[in-house]
Amino acid sequence: MSLTLYIPKEYGYVLGVATLSTIVNAWYMLAVSRFRGRAKVPYPNAYATHAEAKEDKEKYLFNCAQRAHANFLEHQPSFLIRYSAPL
Repeated sequence: MSLTLYIPKEYGYVLGVATLSTIVNAWYMLAVSRFRGRAKVPYPNAYATHAEAKEDKEKYLFNCAQRAHANFLEHQPSFLIRYSAPL
């Protein structure tokens, strides 16, 4: 018994989007790192506290960048799974 796998030529677009999503992830990582340095939030703290963010705009912006990256990471797998599935 043999198995034949048919991949349409347009599937390259799916692979392109998957590759570009890893580039977007790298961009988010660099942005968070840049904002972390400006805000002086030490590792391993994932976020600045609410009180710190309220007092310091740089810490607030760091929290925003960190949350945007986390949001991307939360939704990327389901997006890629749905995007790669046949209709």
